[in-house]
Amino acid sequence: MTTWNFTQLAKKKYFDNTSFMRVVPNFVIQGGDPRNDMNGGPGYAIRDEINLQKYTRAAVGMALSGPDTGGSQFFITHSPQPHLDGGYTIFGRVFEGMAGVADQTERGDRVDTITIDEHKPASAADVAAPQRVPLPLEIGRTSAERLLKVVPDYEKRKSDYKPDAGELEFMSSQIFEHDRVEVYLGTWCPDSLREVPKFLKIVDELKSKYGKDLAVSFYALDRDKQKPADLIAGKDIEKVATFIVYRGDNELGRIVEKPKGLLEDDLLALLAPAR
Repeated sequence: MTTWNFTQLAKKKYFDNTSFMRVVPNFVIQGGDPRNDMNGGPGYAIRDEINLQKYTRAAVGMALSGPDTGGSQFFITHSPQPHLDGGYTIFGRVFEGMAGVADQTERGDRVDTITIDEHKPASAADVAAPQRVPLPLEIGRTSAERLLKVVPDYEKRKSDYKPDAGELEFMSSQIFEHDRVEVYLGTWCPDSLREVPKFLKIVDELKSKYGKDLAVSFYALDRDKQKPADLIAGKDIEKVATFIVYRGDNELGRIVEKPKGLLEDDLLALLAPAR
């Protein structure tokens, strides 16, 4: 009944333009209230369907104000909450998007719409699989050493990446004394997680194999790309990761979010455009 009720409300666009009016870090995000004040509902209540499901990370539960008072308000757990087990109906789990969406939701964020996908559901094993722990949020000037220490998977992704040796060798001949790179990233960002470890490996191999010590500065931004304001002023950073390549004070170009090909190819194209 709980799942059916939720899907019917979604199909009627009931949730459109509502907000997540309650966000408690490392606990839950809560939405589904058309009044956006935690007191709204559809005008009726449904009975509880308490089950043996557990409130692990990414569980979707029905919010209540007492027994059998569910209606439209729902919540998603950021982390395991065993004290909720047996007290609130679990009617779904986030299959994909916890780190990219739910973990980044802030109080007041709007729901454009909820679409019901009636294709074959995910397998029970996939649904039960634990969601990834969210990436950390750091803001300010940082370093390669710091990133490798605090961001999960950076060390492994760097170790696993194998840059094109031919590209690196030629790149080493195109790096001059005043060349430098500024890297604007989000420690919370999947795109940065994909590209920055590759860059760290490229820089390391340029130094260890070819004796080229490319000067690099790293800046960790907030999710709105507005902080640290003093370090990004005038840089026009709209997406992360952004790699800006300089020769002296002249910007040679930038790689934004995702390279066109291999990252080392795009870097070389900036350092030696006429090759």
